[in-house]
Amino acid sequence: MTRGFTLLELAVVIGLISLSLLWAVPSFRSVSDSTKMSQLANELRGFVLLGKSQAILRRQPLWIHFSLTDSSWELSLTDNQDPVQGSVLVNLSGESFKDLTIRSNYSANRISFDATHGRPKSGRLIFHPRGNPHLLLELRTHFRSAIVRVCAPTMARLGFEVC
Repeated sequence: MTRGFTLLELAVVIGLISLSLLWAVPSFRSVSDSTKMSQLANELRGFVLLGKSQAILRRQPLWIHFSLTDSSWELSLTDNQDPVQGSVLVNLSGESFKDLTIRSNYSANRISFDATHGRPKSGRLIFHPRGNPHLLLELRTHFRSAIVRVCAPTMARLGFEVC
């Protein structure tokens, strides 16, 4: 009586495992994109809320400046409307989110916060995975109501409501 597997049996098993991995890899990528999107949404919202609360606490206007390029981005909370002058209070680096694209519709690539109520300038930060522009989320700020929220523009996704 022989023991073990034949070469043909091993080749078939390895082939089946390879096929199942080829089928599963896109699913893993999708889960990774979704996790990064949710994490970035929460980081951005927290960063803007920090700017809002710091403006009230310090009783002075503050600004979040965007440094956005195709390959990387960074947000800086400063006490001056000129990004070069003044002191940087906090930075948010996009190093952990290299696979995500971010853009804004704020004029002069900055969000301002008033000193009295910490109301942020109205606008949007839009972000999505580089390979999937349909998985889109937005961080929206509203000056009048001082609301900061993350939402999905077309349909609810990743636990965020429709804008």
